[in-house]
Amino acid sequence: MASESKMRELSYLQIGCNSFKEKHESCTPLGFWTEQDIFEYIINYKLDYATVYGEIYKDENGIYQTTGEQRTGCVFCGFFAKEEQLEERLLRLEETHLQLHKYCMDQLGFKEVYEYMGIKYSKEKEKVKEECNVCNCCKNCQMSFFD
Repeated sequence: MASESKMRELSYLQIGCNSFKEKHESCTPLGFWTEQDIFEYIINYKLDYATVYGEIYKDENGIYQTTGEQRTGCVFCGFFAKEEQLEERLLRLEETHLQLHKYCMDQLGFKEVYEYMGIKYSKEKEKVKEECNVCNCCKNCQMSFFD
C-alpha cells in the first residue's frame, strides 16, 4: 500500500499499478488503497481474513482497528524486533500457530539461535542464557568480531 511509506507512495505515483519498464515486471493493484480502505472492504463484503488479526471494529473516532495483531510481516523474521517484542511475538506464534512455531524452532533451527541469544521462545522454556558463550562474563555480550 502506498500509504505505508513515503517511498512506496512515490514509487506508485511514478510507476502506477503496472510496471513493465523496471528490471522486474510488477503489479500493485492495492497500491493506492489505505489500510482503512481494506478494512472497510472486508467488512462491507463480509470477507474472511486471517484470524491472527482478531476482530475488526470501528473505534469512537470511526477508525477501523483490530483486536489482534496490527501488522504481521513475515512470520519467520525477527529482524525488526527488540528482544521484548520478539519474545512476545514468538509466544503469540506458539499460542496461535503451534505447528508453525514447532517448524520454525525445530526444523529451521531457530531454537538454538534464540537459546544462544537468551530469548524466550516458548512458554515452556525460560530464558536459557544467563552468561554469554563468548566471554562468559555478562548477560548481554557486546563483543564484536574485532575484539
